[in-house]
Amino acid sequence: MPHSNDKRNLPDDNNTPNILIVEDNRDSLTVMSRLFESTGAHVTGVQHPNKSLEVIKKIEQEKRHLDMIVIDIHMPEMNGYQLARELRSQGYRGPIVAFTVNATGEGQKESMASGIDKYFSKMTMRKALVDVLVEQYCNYHPV
Repeated sequence: MPHSNDKRNLPDDNNTPNILIVEDNRDSLTVMSRLFESTGAHVTGVQHPNKSLEVIKKIEQEKRHLDMIVIDIHMPEMNGYQLARELRSQGYRGPIVAFTVNATGEGQKESMASGIDKYFSKMTMRKALVDVLVEQYCNYHPV
């Protein structure tokens, strides 16, 4: 967790990456949040895709930036492909990274068609990969 006295890690600091994670499984959301927070990023975690749309509107209303959205593919209500399409139709132009338990070639094609920038198996979720994603998409060097 970012230290509250370290200004670089405060969510309103324009240099700190702000990442939204949408994952319906609470345990997976916790693990993913901790991995991304370990880079120095500020993470907002949401378990329901529809709730994520509300969170994004709130972030925009508060004039905060959102550097990256990380989504699970297999979620109830709205899957990751549908969520990505909705995000793109609402004007989100930042990177969307998707993780799934069952990564397939067909899933990769569907991801690209949905507006997802990167598609990974959850089995590859490691600190080194998270560091690269934050550095590449948020233009930020992880701590």
